[in-house]
Parts: sequence; structure tokens; C-alpha cells
Amino acid sequence: MGENLTTGKINWKLVDENGNEHVHKGASAFGSRRKRIVDIATVTDVSEARKLLVLGWEYKASYPATIANVPHYVLVKRE
Repeated sequence: MGENLTTGKINWKLVDENGNEHVHKGASAFGSRRKRIVDIATVTDVSEARKLLVLGWEYKASYPATIANVPHYVLVKRE
């Protein structure tokens, strides 16, 4: 693209093999942005995990995290 004369910085534009400007998929739609994670919860009780799911939390993973192999459920809340 060239050099910006006021800042002295060089601006670049990505082009594909046909010379067209490269555009990321979904970049033009603002609604397609991912929601930001605002909170993380780890619970050991299945009923507590279900309560969080009803409240809008999202299930991420479960794993045995203790010596007694009590499963921990990882949930996240998005903005």
C-alpha cells in the first residue's frame, strides 16, 4: 500500500494469487465475534454443574482432578 508520510510507517495489504485483497472469513460481520469469557467455575457436584448450565454457563470439560478421582466439571460464562 505504501508509506504513510505523516507517521513514516509502511502499510501493507494482503492479496491472494489473483491480486484480490485478502479478507478473513467473518471479518465483515460484527455479530460473528466470539463472546468473551468473563468467569470460570469448577465444581465437583453434577447437580451444581446442571444448575450453572441452566443459568447460561457453557460446559467446557470434565476430568479427575483429585487423588480420590472426584471429577471436576469446568464451566465458563461468556459475555
